[in-house]
Amino acid sequence: MILKGIKIFNDGDYFAAHDFFEDLWHSAESKNRNFFQGLTQLSVSCFHFVSGNFSGSLSQLEKAKTKLLQYLPDYMEINLTQLLSDINIFETEIKIQLNTKTKTVNYAIIPVIKLQQNKGAISWLL
Repeated sequence: MILKGIKIFNDGDYFAAHDFFEDLWHSAESKNRNFFQGLTQLSVSCFHFVSGNFSGSLSQLEKAKTKLLQYLPDYMEINLTQLLSDINIFETEIKIQLNTKTKTVNYAIIPVIKLQQNKGAISWLL
């Protein structure tokens, strides 16, 4: 199930990823709610970023980081250590853009959600 949302996110459809993860967030067990809310907020952050709303992107990214940090080092087979490292790089880029007169969207800096390497079958994620 979650793999579909990861694919949507990694394909760059951040608005649709937001909708997907938000549905999981609202229907999740309490132990998973912050995780899915963090993925929802990350999706919103990326959507704001590609739309040029850098302050909105930073605000949502900070909220996402706070939530996802609770689930380190990996959760539901997502490599959160790598994702949070990528989020920190993304956050730095957003802050640079906020302090730059000429704003540019660097798509290459947007995080990608990666699965843990060398794990067993992940069919339960489908």
